Amino acid sequence: MKADARHITILFAVTALLAFLLSLIPPVAQRIDARQTARVERRLVKKQRQMERYVRQVQDMPVDQWILLPGFPDDMVLYRYNADTLQSWVNEFSISNDEVDVAPLWYRLHFMSNDNLYNTPLAYITEEDNYVNLGLSWYVVKA
Repeated sequence: MKADARHITILFAVTALLAFLLSLIPPVAQRIDARQTARVERRLVKKQRQMERYVRQVQDMPVDQWILLPGFPDDMVLYRYNADTLQSWVNEFSISNDEVDVAPLWYRLHFMSNDNLYNTPLAYITEEDNYVNLGLSWYVVKA
């Protein structure tokens, strides 16, 4: 009887040790996710550089001239403001209020539907890259 109990104890200890060792091996899904993350990061950096080239082109244009950028990608949006007034744009966000100078205190506290006139998401954009949810999509935005 004692021998059986000792064998069962050894069997449980070996099983626990095997389970512990197997837990140290990263799952395949994590390795795939890391590769996908690196791929997305490279694409995002490439897109940011592309957008910076377009922004430099727009900065060289006269302020009263409409933005014309042939071949501008459909998955990018460029707004040009003169002071606080939207002067011209290429593509557009799915928002109903494009104010940049009014940032109400309650913006982050209310339901952010696209048809809410007090929703001013562009007023919170800074000169740093930020991830912003506008409607059903996430965007990388920068002032």
